[in-house]
Amino acid sequence: MKKNYYFLSILTFTMIFFACQKQDHMYKDFIKDGEITYVGKVDTAFVHPGNNRIKLSWILKDPNNSKMKIYWDLKGDSIEFPITKGIGAEEFDYTIDNLEERLYSFVMYTYDKDGNSSIGYRIQGQVYGSGYNEGLLNRAMNLVTKIGDDVKITWYDGNEELQSTEIKYTDLSGSEQLATLGAKETSILLLNVDKTKGFSYRTTYKPSETAIDIFYTNYTSYVFK
Repeated sequence: MKKNYYFLSILTFTMIFFACQKQDHMYKDFIKDGEITYVGKVDTAFVHPGNNRIKLSWILKDPNNSKMKIYWDLKGDSIEFPITKGIGAEEFDYTIDNLEERLYSFVMYTYDKDGNSSIGYRIQGQVYGSGYNEGLLNRAMNLVTKIGDDVKITWYDGNEELQSTEIKYTDLSGSEQLATLGAKETSILLLNVDKTKGFSYRTTYKPSETAIDIFYTNYTSYVFK
Protein backbone atom coordinates (compact mmCIF):
# COMPACT_ATOMS: atom_id res chain seq x y z
CA MET A 1 0.00 0.00 0.00
CA LYS A 2 2.87 2.36 0.94
CA LYS A 3 4.68 1.52 -2.34
CA ASN A 4 1.59 2.48 -4.32
CA TYR A 5 1.42 5.79 -2.45
CA TYR A 6 5.06 6.59 -3.27
CA PHE A 7 4.55 5.61 -6.90
CA LEU A 8 1.50 7.87 -7.27
CA SER A 9 3.35 10.77 -5.62
CA ILE A 10 6.31 10.45 -7.99
CA LEU A 11 3.99 10.16 -10.99
CA THR A 12 2.07 13.27 -9.97
CA PHE A 13 5.28 15.29 -9.41
CA THR A 14 6.63 14.20 -12.80
CA MET A 15 3.45 15.25 -14.60
CA ILE A 16 3.45 18.68 -12.90
CA PHE A 17 7.16 19.18 -13.69
CA PHE A 18 6.76 18.50 -17.40
CA ALA A 19 3.55 20.55 -17.61
CA CYS A 20 5.36 23.52 -16.11
CA GLN A 21 8.29 23.03 -18.48
CA LYS A 22 5.89 22.99 -21.44
CA GLN A 23 4.09 26.17 -20.31
CA ASP A 24 7.41 27.91 -19.66
CA HIS A 25 8.61 26.91 -23.14
CA MET A 26 5.44 28.32 -24.74
CA TYR A 27 5.78 31.56 -22.75
CA LYS A 28 9.42 31.98 -23.78
CA ASP A 29 8.48 31.46 -27.44
CA PHE A 30 5.77 34.11 -27.12
CA ILE A 31 8.14 36.80 -25.78
CA LYS A 32 11.35 35.64 -27.51
CA ASP A 33 11.68 39.07 -29.14
CA GLY A 34 11.23 40.91 -25.86
CA GLU A 35 8.37 41.72 -23.52
CA ILE A 36 5.51 43.66 -25.16
CA THR A 37 4.87 47.13 -23.72
CA TYR A 38 1.46 48.68 -24.21
CA VAL A 39 0.70 52.39 -23.91
CA GLY A 40 -2.50 53.67 -22.31
CA LYS A 41 -5.22 53.84 -24.96
CA VAL A 42 -7.81 56.52 -25.64
CA ASP A 43 -10.12 56.67 -22.63
CA THR A 44 -13.20 58.22 -24.27
CA ALA A 45 -13.75 59.73 -27.72
CA PHE A 46 -16.44 61.82 -29.41
CA VAL A 47 -17.29 62.68 -33.03
CA HIS A 48 -18.27 66.14 -34.30
CA PRO A 49 -19.60 65.89 -37.88
CA GLY A 50 -19.02 68.64 -40.40
CA ASN A 51 -19.25 69.64 -44.04
CA ASN A 52 -16.87 67.21 -45.81
CA ARG A 53 -14.84 67.04 -42.61
CA ILE A 54 -15.05 65.66 -39.11
CA LYS A 55 -13.55 66.58 -35.76
CA LEU A 56 -12.58 63.83 -33.33
CA SER A 57 -12.04 64.66 -29.67
CA TRP A 58 -10.77 62.28 -27.03
CA ILE A 59 -9.46 61.99 -23.47
CA LEU A 60 -6.02 60.60 -22.60
CA LYS A 61 -4.73 59.68 -19.16
CA ASP A 62 -1.35 58.04 -19.76
CA PRO A 63 1.44 60.66 -19.40
CA ASN A 64 3.62 58.58 -21.74
CA ASN A 65 1.40 59.35 -24.75
CA SER A 66 3.45 61.35 -27.28
CA LYS A 67 1.89 60.55 -30.67
CA MET A 68 -1.54 59.77 -32.09
CA LYS A 69 -2.34 57.84 -35.25
CA ILE A 70 -5.87 57.59 -36.64
CA TYR A 71 -6.86 55.07 -39.33
CA TRP A 72 -10.00 54.84 -41.45
CA ASP A 73 -11.23 52.90 -44.50
CA LEU A 74 -9.87 49.63 -43.08
CA LYS A 75 -6.47 51.27 -42.55
CA GLY A 76 -6.42 52.40 -46.18
CA ASP A 77 -5.95 55.97 -45.01
CA SER A 78 -4.48 57.53 -41.90
CA ILE A 79 -3.12 60.62 -40.21
CA GLU A 80 -0.54 60.88 -37.45
CA PHE A 81 0.64 63.79 -35.35
CA PRO A 82 2.54 64.49 -32.11
CA ILE A 83 0.78 65.26 -28.86
CA THR A 84 2.09 66.80 -25.66
CA LYS A 85 0.67 64.99 -22.65
CA GLY A 86 0.90 66.22 -19.07
CA ILE A 87 -0.25 64.62 -15.82
CA GLY A 88 -3.86 63.54 -15.38
CA ALA A 89 -6.77 63.32 -17.82
CA GLU A 90 -6.56 65.74 -20.75
CA GLU A 91 -8.76 66.34 -23.79
CA PHE A 92 -7.39 66.56 -27.33
CA ASP A 93 -9.00 67.03 -30.73
CA TYR A 94 -8.15 66.86 -34.40
CA THR A 95 -10.12 67.79 -37.53
CA ILE A 96 -9.80 65.63 -40.65
CA ASP A 97 -10.61 67.58 -43.81
CA ASN A 98 -11.48 66.67 -47.42
CA LEU A 99 -13.66 63.65 -46.62
CA GLU A 100 -16.47 62.22 -48.74
CA GLU A 101 -20.02 62.41 -47.45
CA ARG A 102 -20.63 59.05 -45.75
CA LEU A 103 -20.23 57.04 -42.56
CA TYR A 104 -16.67 56.41 -41.38
CA SER A 105 -15.16 53.97 -38.93
CA PHE A 106 -12.02 55.27 -37.20
CA VAL A 107 -9.41 53.38 -35.18
CA MET A 108 -7.27 55.48 -32.85
CA TYR A 109 -3.84 54.46 -31.52
CA THR A 110 -1.50 56.27 -29.14
CA TYR A 111 2.29 55.81 -29.00
CA ASP A 112 5.02 56.60 -26.52
CA LYS A 113 8.44 58.09 -27.38
CA ASP A 114 9.84 54.58 -27.95
CA GLY A 115 7.19 53.72 -30.53
CA ASN A 116 5.17 51.37 -28.31
CA SER A 117 1.51 51.35 -29.30
CA SER A 118 -1.74 51.26 -27.41
CA ILE A 119 -4.68 49.01 -28.14
CA GLY A 120 -6.94 50.51 -30.83
CA TYR A 121 -10.01 52.54 -29.91
CA ARG A 122 -12.83 52.32 -32.47
CA ILE A 123 -15.45 54.98 -33.14
CA GLN A 124 -17.85 55.78 -36.00
CA GLY A 125 -18.88 59.16 -37.35
CA GLN A 126 -20.98 60.59 -40.18
CA VAL A 127 -19.59 63.19 -42.58
CA TYR A 128 -22.12 65.44 -44.33
CA GLY A 129 -21.93 67.33 -47.61
CA SER A 130 -23.87 68.44 -50.67
CA GLY A 131 -26.25 65.47 -50.48
CA TYR A 132 -27.43 66.50 -47.03
CA ASN A 133 -27.52 70.18 -48.01
CA GLU A 134 -29.63 69.58 -51.11
CA GLY A 135 -32.27 67.79 -49.06
CA LEU A 136 -32.85 70.73 -46.72
CA LEU A 137 -36.05 72.76 -47.00
CA ASN A 138 -36.76 76.33 -46.03
CA ARG A 139 -38.91 76.75 -42.95
CA ALA A 140 -42.51 77.14 -44.06
CA MET A 141 -44.27 80.47 -43.56
CA ASN A 142 -47.75 80.47 -42.11
CA LEU A 143 -48.93 84.07 -42.50
CA VAL A 144 -47.58 87.44 -43.67
CA THR A 145 -49.39 90.45 -42.19
CA LYS A 146 -48.84 94.14 -43.02
CA ILE A 147 -48.99 96.41 -39.97
CA GLY A 148 -48.51 99.99 -41.20
CA ASP A 149 -44.88 100.27 -42.32
CA ASP A 150 -44.03 97.00 -40.60
CA VAL A 151 -44.57 93.36 -41.54
CA LYS A 152 -45.28 90.46 -39.18
CA ILE A 153 -44.44 86.94 -40.36
CA THR A 154 -45.55 83.79 -38.56
CA TRP A 155 -43.94 80.42 -39.25
CA TYR A 156 -44.70 76.74 -38.85
CA ASP A 157 -42.50 74.70 -36.52
CA GLY A 158 -39.34 73.17 -37.95
CA ASN A 159 -37.53 69.93 -37.17
CA GLU A 160 -34.93 69.45 -34.42
CA GLU A 161 -32.03 70.15 -36.78
CA LEU A 162 -33.29 73.62 -37.65
CA GLN A 163 -31.21 76.42 -36.08
CA SER A 164 -32.55 79.71 -37.40
CA THR A 165 -34.20 81.54 -40.31
CA GLU A 166 -32.56 84.61 -41.84
CA ILE A 167 -34.75 87.25 -43.52
CA LYS A 168 -33.27 89.93 -45.78
CA TYR A 169 -35.34 92.99 -46.70
CA THR A 170 -34.95 96.64 -47.71
CA ASP A 171 -36.21 99.32 -45.34
CA LEU A 172 -37.85 102.61 -46.30
CA SER A 173 -34.46 104.41 -46.31
CA GLY A 174 -33.14 101.99 -48.95
CA SER A 175 -30.82 100.09 -46.57
CA GLU A 176 -30.69 96.31 -46.60
CA GLN A 177 -31.61 94.70 -43.27
CA LEU A 178 -31.07 91.20 -41.92
CA ALA A 179 -33.42 89.79 -39.28
CA THR A 180 -32.98 86.40 -37.62
CA LEU A 181 -35.71 84.12 -36.28
CA GLY A 182 -34.66 81.53 -33.69
CA ALA A 183 -35.58 77.87 -33.98
CA LYS A 184 -38.08 78.08 -31.08
CA GLU A 185 -39.65 81.35 -32.22
CA THR A 186 -42.75 81.31 -34.39
CA SER A 187 -43.10 84.96 -35.40
CA ILE A 188 -40.98 87.97 -36.27
CA LEU A 189 -41.68 91.68 -36.90
CA LEU A 190 -39.83 93.42 -39.73
CA LEU A 191 -39.63 97.18 -39.19
CA ASN A 192 -40.06 99.94 -41.83
CA VAL A 193 -40.27 97.56 -44.77
CA ASP A 194 -40.14 98.76 -48.39
CA LYS A 195 -42.99 96.61 -49.61
CA THR A 196 -42.24 97.30 -53.28
CA LYS A 197 -39.16 95.07 -53.00
CA GLY A 198 -40.45 92.19 -50.91
CA PHE A 199 -38.02 90.06 -48.89
CA SER A 200 -36.04 86.82 -49.12
CA TYR A 201 -35.27 84.18 -46.50
CA ARG A 202 -33.23 81.06 -45.89
CA THR A 203 -32.95 78.51 -43.09
CA THR A 204 -29.88 77.19 -41.28
CA TYR A 205 -29.44 73.61 -40.05
CA LYS A 206 -27.06 71.53 -37.95
CA PRO A 207 -27.23 67.77 -38.58
CA SER A 208 -26.50 67.06 -34.90
CA GLU A 209 -25.89 68.92 -31.65
CA THR A 210 -22.16 68.22 -31.87
CA ALA A 211 -21.79 69.29 -35.52
CA ILE A 212 -19.06 71.83 -36.24
CA ASP A 213 -20.65 73.28 -39.41
CA ILE A 214 -23.89 75.05 -40.26
CA PHE A 215 -25.75 74.21 -43.48
CA TYR A 216 -27.85 76.75 -45.39
CA THR A 217 -30.80 76.42 -47.74
CA ASN A 218 -31.04 78.59 -50.83
CA TYR A 219 -32.82 81.92 -50.45
CA THR A 220 -36.55 81.99 -51.27
CA SER A 221 -38.08 85.28 -52.45
CA TYR A 222 -41.42 86.67 -51.33
CA VAL A 223 -43.27 89.43 -53.20
CA PHE A 224 -45.96 91.44 -51.39
CA LYS A 225 -49.40 91.32 -52.94
